[in-house]
Amino acid sequence: MVKIRKVVEKDIPRLINIHLNSLPEDVMSVIGKRILDKYYSSILKDKSNYIFGIYYEKHLVSFCCIARSTINIIEIFDVFIISSFFKLFFSKPKIIFSAIIQFLNHHKLENSLEISFIATDVNFQSKGFGRMLINHINEYFGKMKIDYLITKTSNDRLKRFYIENYNAKTYRTFKIFDKKYYYLRWWI
Repeated sequence: MVKIRKVVEKDIPRLINIHLNSLPEDVMSVIGKRILDKYYSSILKDKSNYIFGIYYEKHLVSFCCIARSTINIIEIFDVFIISSFFKLFFSKPKIIFSAIIQFLNHHKLENSLEISFIATDVNFQSKGFGRMLINHINEYFGKMKIDYLITKTSNDRLKRFYIENYNAKTYRTFKIFDKKYYYLRWWI
């Protein structure tokens, strides 16, 4: 049986594993579990941000992190994370430069919510869980005074998905090295 509900603190280790395996190129995945643990813990503590999950037989298999306010990433850095960041700066500079450029290009629309991460366990992908989460989010927040749901992607297939299923519009683009990123928005 599949159930959608808000993720709770005890589910963070499972959420981190999904993030690491489904988003291996994400800079936070590359830095490691510690930054993900601090990030998602801070999201759960901030009442203006949300993480919804899909539970299959009581196990988290997919999640969507929704941000109304921006988490100050600097606040979750500690000595270990900073040292990991600097090691990456020398071993994988392209990833670090990409993260910095994305941070500098971050753009939020007024009266909107942002999908900051959406991921599904690799063993449960292509089962429609992402669509279920987004539909749930549209319904959940459609009752509030939120105009748009926004997201950023460099994945052309995902961009088409948002355009075809949610009538999303591209409202901003930027390029990092050879990769083009799109900010998309749709009415909820």
